[in-house]
Amino acid sequence: QGGNNTGGALFVLDVMSGAARKLLDNFQGLQFNSPNDVVVSSDGVIYFTDPSYGLQQKFRTMMQVGDYVWRFNARTGDTAIVDQTFLKPNGVVLSPDGRVAYITDTGCKDANASDGGQCTAADTPRSIYAFDILKSILLANKRLFAVPDVGTPDGIKVDLQGNVWTGVGDGV
Repeated sequence: QGGNNTGGALFVLDVMSGAARKLLDNFQGLQFNSPNDVVVSSDGVIYFTDPSYGLQQKFRTMMQVGDYVWRFNARTGDTAIVDQTFLKPNGVVLSPDGRVAYITDTGCKDANASDGGQCTAADTPRSIYAFDILKSILLANKRLFAVPDVGTPDGIKVDLQGNVWTGVGDGV
């Protein structure tokens, strides 16, 4: 997630050798915030969320880009913002057929909150949104998919049957 003046980055880990290789650490010279979750499509396109938790939690000193959802094509090097409407994008996952992306928004305003770290206010989103994936690269047709009864959607997974799972305040 970076630290102080060092931005967050995406790395590839070779599990056999233990060697890590930096894939991406900036956009046009601007450091990422605190890359949080990542998913790779079947055709190798990487989607990741980059919320500014590091700034809120005071281990980052400066925000150079917004709280965005990004796309990175490792083959071409093309990097683009695919959504900039989230308050704090967090989890990201794709449907089994790769046609839908699900992204969580924690709605986190204050990571140093005195409410046990929930960092959510009643007036902020804490939801899961679905997007159609067009041409294997673009996100379109953002729509509300689910809102948890308790807590904040954090990690998110999709099983082989297409069921969406997320961790929230009272469990999964």
